[in-house]
Amino acid sequence: MWLEQNKALSYPEKQIKCLNWLLAREKAIGAWDAESYFENILPLEIRILERKRETGDVEQELNRLRRIMKRRIVKEVPAELLPEKSQESGNPP
Repeated sequence: MWLEQNKALSYPEKQIKCLNWLLAREKAIGAWDAESYFENILPLEIRILERKRETGDVEQELNRLRRIMKRRIVKEVPAELLPEKSQESGNPP
């Protein structure tokens, strides 16, 4: 059914659509702490940009996210994805 509904999309576009679906679910769950963001959410954001790179210029944002991942820059973790306790203290639990 899904393949039939999305048959007009190219293979990379289908991949991006699936990855966006998964990313939305992961963001709805949120991140227990900064490390879970680096393990579960950020890799999906990077993979989406890697696929989008084939059809557009996303290098600047892709490089930024890769730098955040490599250095594990906690202050770059979106606060809305962390539990409220972490947001209040500014640090993961």
